[in-house]
Order: sequence, then C-alpha cells, then structure tokens
Amino acid sequence: LHFGCIRGDGDKIESLSRTPCVITEPLVVLYSLFRFSDACGGYRQFTLGRLMDFSVQSGGISPSRIFGIERERLRGILEGLAVNHSDFISVSFAHDLEKISLSEGMSSADVLKVFLGRIK
Repeated sequence: LHFGCIRGDGDKIESLSRTPCVITEPLVVLYSLFRFSDACGGYRQFTLGRLMDFSVQSGGISPSRIFGIERERLRGILEGLAVNHSDFISVSFAHDLEKISLSEGMSSADVLKVFLGRIK
C-alpha cells in the first residue's frame, strides 16, 4: 500500500514519513466502509464531509484516515464503486448535498467474497 517512506543509511533510520497509500483495488475502500459502519453502530449512511472529519469521535476509523485519501480522490473511488458495485453502495453528490449509502443486506464479509472471487 506504500504507506510511507524511510530515509536512512544502512541500519540507521534518519526519518520516516507517511504518504498517501496506493490503492489499486477499490474494494479495499468498500470493505473498510462496511467495517467503519459496523464500528459506528451499524449506521449505513454518511456524508463525504463526515468521512473526512477526523475530529468526530466514533468507534470506527474512516477509510480516508486509514489510507490517507484526500477528498476528491475518495469521491472518485466512491463514485467508481457505486457504478461497479451498486449492490453494495450508492452515492449522490449534487450541489452541496453528499450522500453515501451502504446496502442494508450486505456486509464486509460479502465484500471479501467478491474480492476472493476475483483472485480465484
């Protein structure tokens, strides 16, 4: 995922810096959204603003925080997921209204089944 970069000389580490990770499989974000939902008491609707607001105290950690994803990049990933996996997620970004909805009948385990089905 390329979470960061290490600079150093041999065994000596001079610095560690976090960088946005490289997500080549959007299902990783979808899975983390369902896990986030579970940790937030099963709440299935979010706004993009909520996912980007790290000051909100909750039981879960937003995918944007886990992976260091910026707002516009996350929006693009979510829109792609809604097109390719509409049975799991729907999104609406119109004017200043943002709505991200996870399907009630689906779970993080169902996302894993889709992912595992791809690699067989």
